[in-house]
Amino acid sequence: MRRFWDRIPPLARGLGIVAVIAVVVVVLSLEPVVATVGGILRIAFFLAVALFLFMVWRERRGDLEAFARALGDLESALGLADRSLRFEVQVETPRSVLGPDGAVAAPRMLEAGDGLISAMHLGVFDYTASLGLMPWEQRLDHPANDFARQVLQVALAGTGVWISDGSSNLVPASDRTVDVRAAWRVHADSVRHSLSGGFRQGWDLHPSHLVSRYAAVYGWLLPHLNDAVERVRAWRDGSSASGVLDEPATITSLLRYLRFAVSSGAVDEAVVLTGTGLAHEDLFPGG
Repeated sequence: MRRFWDRIPPLARGLGIVAVIAVVVVVLSLEPVVATVGGILRIAFFLAVALFLFMVWRERRGDLEAFARALGDLESALGLADRSLRFEVQVETPRSVLGPDGAVAAPRMLEAGDGLISAMHLGVFDYTASLGLMPWEQRLDHPANDFARQVLQVALAGTGVWISDGSSNLVPASDRTVDVRAAWRVHADSVRHSLSGGFRQGWDLHPSHLVSRYAAVYGWLLPHLNDAVERVRAWRDGSSASGVLDEPATITSLLRYLRFAVSSGAVDEAVVLTGTGLAHEDLFPGG
């Protein structure tokens, strides 16, 4: 049985699981449950997990097109709103960064996904292994990963599609303080490296990574809070902050920073609104 399962292509396995879910829903007459908000959320979550496991981009544009069609069929079968189910793609091969003809692959992937792709994830270890890097070079801040992230960043700018950075596989070797702190230090450095490049999302594979991620994110954000608040306040009041001439583009970046600081929990929203004089709708337009 295991040998038979292994011979089935990953995409076929994923679509098969989705089909089984749809059959179970129909056979057990679970349509009323699916119609509720809770039911829809549970199904959407399961589909996201199933896709993440089975729908990895492997130079086959047809896979994305097939999955987009399958989601449309599933929406019809379950009575869900059109195009309400979305999915994410993992980028972990050289050809998912640059195609065989040398063109950037991301726009083609978005086209194949028919507008349903919500995020792309960098698969650090498969990607670096495909490039022939040695094991000790399979790290988040390797220049090869910087290149892949920057290609995705430029290609996806303005599309609304998120980029999620990869993960670190270095964890504490033991419960000894020296080992725990060593792992924290490496992970925090990787997080800061990603943040400086504009990549705010990332994976964490081990509970210890949560500590170093929060510390790195907050430590990276908070030193700039007073300066950002002062500059936005000055712009709002029609004046200039000391030592800098801001323009709409820099204010856009400052507001993005303040939104990230609030949404990450680094600072209370009330502190930002009071300091800048902004309303909630100014800081978070659209809700």
